[in-house]
Amino acid sequence: MGFFNEFLSKNRNNLKNDKKEETEKSELERIKENQIKENQSEESETKENKSEENQTIENQSEEKQPKGNDFIECYDEQGKKVLIPREEMIKTVLPNQFKNHWNTADALYNDILLALKDEFNKEALDAAKHLVHIDEIKERGYTTLAIAFMANELHGEAEKTLNEYINLFGKSALILTNLARVHYSRDDKEGALELVWESMCLDPNQEYTLQWWMLLDKEIGGKYNYIDLLKRATAIKGSWLPQLYLARYYLEQKDLESAKPLYEYVLNSALDELPVLFIISGDLGNNGYINEIIDIIAPLYDPEKHDIMAGINILHAYLQTGNHVEGQKLINKLMKIERADVRAFLSKLSNDFELMKKGQPKKDNVSEKIEYEIVITDKPVWYYGLKSPEWLLPNELEKGNIGFLTFVDLTNKTEKVTELQPEDDSGRMTRSLPLLLQEIMFFNYNKETRFLLPIAKDIGPAVIKAEYDIKSLSDAARTNDLDLLVTGSITENGNEYEIKVILFESKNKSIQAFDMKLLKEGNNTEFINSLNNIISKIAEISDIQPVEADYYNVPNEDIVYNYLGALGQSLMQSLVDNKVVKFENLWGERNILNWYLNLALSAPENVVLKIILISGLAKSKSYGSEVYKEFQEQVVALISDEQSENSQIKRLVPFVYYLFDMKKEFIAIMDKNSKLN
Repeated sequence: MGFFNEFLSKNRNNLKNDKKEETEKSELERIKENQIKENQSEESETKENKSEENQTIENQSEEKQPKGNDFIECYDEQGKKVLIPREEMIKTVLPNQFKNHWNTADALYNDILLALKDEFNKEALDAAKHLVHIDEIKERGYTTLAIAFMANELHGEAEKTLNEYINLFGKSALILTNLARVHYSRDDKEGALELVWESMCLDPNQEYTLQWWMLLDKEIGGKYNYIDLLKRATAIKGSWLPQLYLARYYLEQKDLESAKPLYEYVLNSALDELPVLFIISGDLGNNGYINEIIDIIAPLYDPEKHDIMAGINILHAYLQTGNHVEGQKLINKLMKIERADVRAFLSKLSNDFELMKKGQPKKDNVSEKIEYEIVITDKPVWYYGLKSPEWLLPNELEKGNIGFLTFVDLTNKTEKVTELQPEDDSGRMTRSLPLLLQEIMFFNYNKETRFLLPIAKDIGPAVIKAEYDIKSLSDAARTNDLDLLVTGSITENGNEYEIKVILFESKNKSIQAFDMKLLKEGNNTEFINSLNNIISKIAEISDIQPVEADYYNVPNEDIVYNYLGALGQSLMQSLVDNKVVKFENLWGERNILNWYLNLALSAPENVVLKIILISGLAKSKSYGSEVYKEFQEQVVALISDEQSENSQIKRLVPFVYYLFDMKKEFIAIMDKNSKLN
């Protein structure tokens, strides 16, 4: 296996634990941010849209982040960024702004939203009380006032305002969702659930409401009925978002055929809804269905009607399939939109397609020019990105000459020794299994071992398609000074993975092999038992004894499959964060963070799941994304539920506040901790 010998001479140092807080945003994330701004501008021209899409409590709370220590970031009429002291905002800027727009509902509404966004809650209240009288869009006026009341902890007044709207104008989805938030704030979860369902029956395509409905049902019933609830929601007249969520689930199970009818229904009934093509193309790409993006989405995409990010996803699909002709055609269409914020990015892609056309493709498309190397990590993958908290590590950690090497994927045997493929379930599993074995040894045996990951620089992890021979294993063990090398192979077979684990002892070149199966759905007790046996064998060979872990628990049989998925995705985020892999090769970041969140909610007693979530959000911020901000409310609520004052999650609370720029909360908890210490 000559390819592996090439890796051996190019070992990369361990992934660093620390990153600078400020990182430059990728071009793609700039496009996303500007698209959001444009969408908001378009919605302000359509009264019905803006009254429904800009005013949920979630939107307000996720944006409640100060923009600097003592300054507010604003933009002048020319679009130039300016910083204004908070005190000046309170004394001069806001009063003048409200006064100038006092009798202009649209402008006053925007002023109030911006004030609430920057936590000028008290200052915005009088303006919101006035808006409700002058706004012809009654739903907007009443909702804005209710939000302002809740921002000031006046939940009774918020409820009175929302009920007044219902008495005067009838029920609406937006009003009911916000009314549910009031009930939830009083711990009336059943009442909140009823209102959320009623809201969904009026509009089943509110993303936050749909997600909250499922989480509330789980919180009350104790069981996460994800699929059953989604199927129930798809029966609501006019629904399309639940269908997309259900299709996403099927894609994650590699069941494209079950997803196709759902996509057909949505594309026939809701094609021009702004997020539809973006969501579908992102989900297809995230699960490795690149050709389906071209076959299903590309023919329907109209740059004049649809989200430009859907167009970007299609362009990436053309790049990955080498289709420079259609790629250039789409770029030409997108250029006509005259979007200055995407022009440079599109020009770069156009150059890539030109190089492809001339037979001079980028090096990541020419196998002989790909630069291979090995990335080595010696900590759990979710430890990276958290600013090196030593208290998450075992007290008496010892170095061990044990290595864990990426498994081989034998699902679809080819003549190629390696393949560079989009991140998918089987490729991810080849990395997740050794990561799980590594962290179990780390916490349950206090052994710091090494994970060896072959990668193609800038592109991503290499998927090995041929079994390792004795020479390859010997070379890997010798180069990395390993007494024991653990690797293996996987074969995806319907609803299960057939797994072979290999223990290679370098001293006598002996091999022991263990077979086990991992179910994608169902109880994985057998897998856990086999896993424990393998760990015990590793310990026996290495002559080490188990220890009692402080907080770490091996994932149980109900969550281990999804846990493995989380490990693989956390690894990919770390590679992007450390600039080993380019950001554009990270598919479906929002889905990744949702994966972590849902996993943490499914087993709240497992501390590590919350740490994985926090680590993923930190990496998202570190490599310049904005997606992590969408999870602020849910994550802060999740960590607030932690009861033990001495738990690892409690100790991570200041970091979470820091992550979301929650300066008041950060200072308060640091002062409290200082007094306690």
